[in-house]
Parts: sequence; structure tokens; C-alpha cells
Amino acid sequence: MKQTGKKRGVRLNKKSQVTIFIIIGMIILVTVGLFIYFKIATTKRLGMIYPEAIPVNNFVESCINNVAKEGITKAVSDHYLVWVEIMPIDR
Repeated sequence: MKQTGKKRGVRLNKKSQVTIFIIIGMIILVTVGLFIYFKIATTKRLGMIYPEAIPVNNFVESCINNVAKEGITKAVSDHYLVWVEIMPIDR
């Protein structure tokens, strides 16, 4: 009789493990879903610029463009960056 109890106890432990894994999986799915939802929601909000912030946005974009152009020009002139033209191969 004692062995029957042990087998039943093991079976209950396996069922409880499955239940715990299902609950953990559901928590992970809900967490990932909420993360994606809030990521999309904040991205949509960031796309809108208040009218008062347009001059600041233009200034920042122009600074970024200038620094990027200077960096690319310097990289090309110092041979850190090489422009390669891709030519189609005729066969």
C-alpha cells in the first residue's frame, strides 16, 4: 500500500509541475505582450512633435546631419571607409 501512495504522490507532483510551468508560461506571454504594446504605444507618441519643439527638432537634426557628413568625409579621406561600386557581372 505504501508504494501506491508514493506513485500517487509522484503523479500529483508531476501534475503540479505542469501547472506551475503553464502559469509561468502565461506570465511570460503576458509580460512580453505588454512590453510590445507599450513599445508600440510610445513609438507612436514619439512620432508627434509639438509645434513649440519644431525649431529644437530642426536644430538637432541639422547637427546630426553635419556631424555625420563630417565623420563620413573624414573616414573616407583617412581610408577607414572605402566606397565600392557594385557592377553587374555579364555572363
